[in-house]
Amino acid sequence: MRAIVVVALFCCVSVGTGVVDLLSPSPVRVTGLEAETEDRRWQEARFWDGTLAREAERGLRKRSTVRRAVLPPWTAALWGVLDETRDDVPNGEDGFLFRDGLRGWDSAVRDDVRRSPPRVVSYLARRLRALGVRLVVFPVPSKATMRPELMDAGDRPPAGTYATWLAEMDALGVESVDVAKVFASHADEQLYWRTDTHWSYAGARWAAESAARAADVLVPEAARSTVIRPAATELDAGNILDWMGIDSRGVRAGGLTRWVLDTSGRLHTLERFDVYERETGARATSLVGDPGSLAVLVGTSFTGTSGFHRFVGHYSERRVYVVPSAGGGPGRALEEVLQKASEVNLQRWPKVLVWEFQAHSPYVTPFHFLNLARLAAYLPSPGVAPIGEIDVERTGRGVTERVRWSRLTHPGAGRVSLRLARSEERAVLVHVGFGGRHPPMRVRWQPGVGAITVPVLWPDVDELEVRLLSESGAPVKLQDVELVWDLDVARAVRADVGAPEATSDGWRSRTELPAEVLAAAGASILVRSADSAPPGTMEAILRVGGVVKKRWTVDAVPSGLLILAPPRLHGEATATLELKGAGSPPTQVATVISVVPQLGGR
Repeated sequence: MRAIVVVALFCCVSVGTGVVDLLSPSPVRVTGLEAETEDRRWQEARFWDGTLAREAERGLRKRSTVRRAVLPPWTAALWGVLDETRDDVPNGEDGFLFRDGLRGWDSAVRDDVRRSPPRVVSYLARRLRALGVRLVVFPVPSKATMRPELMDAGDRPPAGTYATWLAEMDALGVESVDVAKVFASHADEQLYWRTDTHWSYAGARWAAESAARAADVLVPEAARSTVIRPAATELDAGNILDWMGIDSRGVRAGGLTRWVLDTSGRLHTLERFDVYERETGARATSLVGDPGSLAVLVGTSFTGTSGFHRFVGHYSERRVYVVPSAGGGPGRALEEVLQKASEVNLQRWPKVLVWEFQAHSPYVTPFHFLNLARLAAYLPSPGVAPIGEIDVERTGRGVTERVRWSRLTHPGAGRVSLRLARSEERAVLVHVGFGGRHPPMRVRWQPGVGAITVPVLWPDVDELEVRLLSESGAPVKLQDVELVWDLDVARAVRADVGAPEATSDGWRSRTELPAEVLAAAGASILVRSADSAPPGTMEAILRVGGVVKKRWTVDAVPSGLLILAPPRLHGEATATLELKGAGSPPTQVATVISVVPQLGGR
């Protein structure tokens, strides 16, 4: 009898839940980190392994009216009484919750894709620099990165990744802001929400100051017409509660879930700051620039939360145009700005473009950055020149072209690209394959654009296949295909090459490099190998004042051309480049070593 009652009760609940959900489905709209994660899950879902069915089931359950009524207080009770959270929500001390894609660090991503984000950013920086636009990368450290002591050791992200990312950017000549260093100087303040992934009002305030400083629009305090002061306290109920199934808006409104969290001591308040007019004390308005501003800040949901854009307006006196994109990943806002500029053919680009994204994105979702290389199709095509003294073989006609080259070694940092030219005005889809060894790149060739460049992002690529597909179905024909670089060889500064000398472990050769050229953004070191250059690998070491700034392990290409990407120096003393190898000293290591600035710039 008891079993019959249980079965009947189960059927009533199941049928009743279905009827209620059918007659009154719950409207659900996800944003921010949750939207980004859902989008990624749908893209990765497949029919044959059941992931597509599970994702569809997850969407149906999320829209269940009954589930949304019962789940919040139940989840709140589990967290408040038993410290139970979702598997992907680490529970920290003092009411802190974390949801930063931490388990994504261990995801199986191809090594070539994982190494591509800094090269893609470098490529975009070089293309923008050729237009006279200074790109400043603004990587936001996650709450878990800044407050790991609040988490269990097993839930903490790998240490040192933030510093590694900044070092990779610097090594490729990309300017970046050390936001973690800025936050460390305000460690006595609560810089992140307890139950949200984003920075708090205090964190947004100091981040905005550093963004204005990086864009060179920071107005001295005495000259500002506005002030920042505490406004009120706000209930700390954020998007991680939503991720767990607790409606944060419902918590703020009150009710059973609010009572459960209050009773268990899980709810806290957060100090809110705002911007006010200095003279009148009224809340300041219109604290953003316009699309014609000399400084533009593009970013993720961080840029649109906790009053960040208002604080940017305070520190810059409305000189920054702010474009946030919640749930758009690291590049949607950047793409929006570049696409609009391309469509209206702006004659004046911003002087500074500050690009904000979450610092763990290059490690957790590196494919986002690989796809961003296509954004260069929105940019005009100045600042490239054909590569000389390189054997380039072009085969194919019309829709399919193949380009092969030899005697060229490069860092895959956007210095070497494929340039395509045409006379047609229609939109064309471009598919570029990298010798079958790396993921292809797909670019939409915008109508009215006569030429585009596609970066060669991997050093081991020496063959490209280009396929074109017209969106209108009309025949497509390329006017020209060539391998190009953005090096201004006409302004190259040549260095005297020392003769190779024997050492206890092989040989070495040294030369002094002009520091003033290396101090320029986008400089490269060009090594033209001699006929008698060693056929094996060698090591290149860049030293400044006896301190090693950069090491490269490269293949010595006989009768070839080697491009090295040095870090940008900042007024240091004379630099030296040392080439080392094993075995007997060759007659010559190189015929020419020179430091070359980037082509273009206005």
